Amino acid sequence: HTPTIVMRLKTQVQPKPVHAGLVSSVGWCGNELFSCSDDGAIWRWDKNGEPAANAPLCACDTSFTEINWLPSIAPAGAGGMGRRTVDSVDNIFAVGCTDGSFRLITKQGRVEKVVKSAHTGAVTAVRWSYDGSLITSGEDGALKIWSRKGLPRTTLLQTGKCIYSVVLSPNSDTILVACGKELILKPLQTSVKQFQWVAHDGTVLKVDWNPVNNLIVSGGEDCRYKVWDSFGRLLYASAACEHPVTSVAWCPDGQLFAVGSFNSIRLCDKTGWSYSKERISTGSIFDITWTSDGTQLAGAGGNGAVCFATLVDRRVEWNNFCVSVDENHCVLVSDVSRGPIEDLGSRERVVKMQMDYGHFILCTTTQCLIYDTGKWSNPIPIDVKDNVTLVQLSEKYFVLVDTTGVQVYNYEGRLMCSPKFKGLRPDFLNGDTVSVSSQHIALVERTEPTRIHVFDIQTGKPSGVQLLHGTPIVQVLLSQNRTNNEPKVAIIDKNGDLFVSPLLARNILKVSAMVDTARWNDTLDMLAAVTDNKFIVWFYPQALFVEPDFLPKSTFSVPSDFGRNSRVVSFDGSHCRVRTVHGALLTVGVPPFAALLHRYVERRDWAYALKLCRFVHEPALWATLAAMALAAREMSAAEPALAAIEEVDKLRFLKYLGNMNTVPEVTNITDVVISTVGIVAHNPAATTLVKNKHRMQRTFKCATHPLCTPE
Repeated sequence: HTPTIVMRLKTQVQPKPVHAGLVSSVGWCGNELFSCSDDGAIWRWDKNGEPAANAPLCACDTSFTEINWLPSIAPAGAGGMGRRTVDSVDNIFAVGCTDGSFRLITKQGRVEKVVKSAHTGAVTAVRWSYDGSLITSGEDGALKIWSRKGLPRTTLLQTGKCIYSVVLSPNSDTILVACGKELILKPLQTSVKQFQWVAHDGTVLKVDWNPVNNLIVSGGEDCRYKVWDSFGRLLYASAACEHPVTSVAWCPDGQLFAVGSFNSIRLCDKTGWSYSKERISTGSIFDITWTSDGTQLAGAGGNGAVCFATLVDRRVEWNNFCVSVDENHCVLVSDVSRGPIEDLGSRERVVKMQMDYGHFILCTTTQCLIYDTGKWSNPIPIDVKDNVTLVQLSEKYFVLVDTTGVQVYNYEGRLMCSPKFKGLRPDFLNGDTVSVSSQHIALVERTEPTRIHVFDIQTGKPSGVQLLHGTPIVQVLLSQNRTNNEPKVAIIDKNGDLFVSPLLARNILKVSAMVDTARWNDTLDMLAAVTDNKFIVWFYPQALFVEPDFLPKSTFSVPSDFGRNSRVVSFDGSHCRVRTVHGALLTVGVPPFAALLHRYVERRDWAYALKLCRFVHEPALWATLAAMALAAREMSAAEPALAAIEEVDKLRFLKYLGNMNTVPEVTNITDVVISTVGIVAHNPAATTLVKNKHRMQRTFKCATHPLCTPE
């Protein structure tokens, strides 16, 4: 099975706070944390939660409100785009003050610039953009942009009400503003109209926007936190908490986010449901910040304490194996039938781990280890240059994504290829925009999300076909059937429409609408999806290219109450596992006969395929066999299958063609069968004339007549 992750936060708070007032904000720079407070002091901390010195880094005669580090863009690689980094080249941060000013301070504590009277009243938020501009907001309701040196550029927005939180969009072309009960999307281009909506019943106190999943999380005085898409559509709304939600923050990889409230911090999945809630003695958590590898976070406490929290008890499962990471970074392997069997002995921080297809991939801060589940000893090491943000496995290869690029390896540790194209942004890639199979890797372009780049893994070169779609793509899925020479790709666009296409041809056809999630079978060409309160499995999606009428007939569906934004996390054999919107992991059984039929057809054992269908005698199985037989040009299996599903018109026409001795201008009679069935089905003029009387010869002549052609 695909991983089931169960985790919590291990928290640590100093017995005696070093700050004399409430801690208003915290920010990481590498492995060091910096905190600012109402007492006008800035303290430096190590990653273990201890002050780095016996005295504050610097102290001022005013209270601080928020701290934000200047990010940097590393040199552009072959992909044509620079990568985002957490550690600033200039080692400088901006800090807002309650007297209406803001300061630019170096990592060593030297004040480079003081900009007085930046706002009337307190500066409530400071945020650097990736071009070096500084964005500030204040109690006066103004949103202003400043240069890297602190020189004023423009006042972008004047709301008349206090702005509590500001965050930039992933592409840095829009600013999200929390003002009163509303969230405002303010484009940097004056020609683009701003968009706003009522987000909470009380004042919105904090907001964050993740660049990887492009989702927004907000928290407010109504004691709720909510998840939104980039168009302002509500995806999740929590139940009312005990106290107002004072802080929210996304994990860098976009899989988790943290929610801070009075004396509590909560760890949540990106869809909104909660993993754990930890009680801490810090007062209200006014700010949360994550480390760049997403394994640790820090919170700013209202009683002057700084809270440190580490992700622990992470687990992945596959078949009988379960691998877990405890709070001491020990990696333990268990077999559900035999109990603990191995201690992998890692003492480094585990950044990512994944298990599937008989292999376990463990990524730490310095290396990636490849384990064979058949023998857990002697892993194959791979050095990594930066924090790994994504691991994805297929039967023969696996993908590592970090901020430097995309790498495809085999399970012997050999680098197969590093796909690159203009506009590649590795820091924006996630599990929905990357898909790998035994032959290809597909990547959705971030700057133009209607385009899919496909690369051949063996050569590392583009496959020659770029799939284009008219609507932005939110998920791409490659079929995992390695025995098929015609790989398929499934895509879900932002409208929730599911499409399937041959990977190496431009023939994208719609399968279904209102699809929340989809997944291919781990070895066969079956596709599962959650759509419109139903769970559906298409036994043979290629039927869409053979005869579209067969597609709805060759499905298995059951009503479901999984909820919106549920996800199919695995489809192995005849079992599907679905993560519901509430976090429950449910298993849905799929009739095993379809998988057995696929295996018979792969071996071209049509006699056993017919015996299976006659034994089960299910219309969906017969329709699947009919589509498979027509696609394989196996008329001996197609005829009884068509008869079983009462496709009399197609059956009689097949028999008519079989009795023909010669067909003009045709060398292969089965080509006529396939093309003619398609013509009749897609040509309403011909079908309406003679279909009901089953005059197949007349049907063929009418369908191919110039006056009745689809054009």
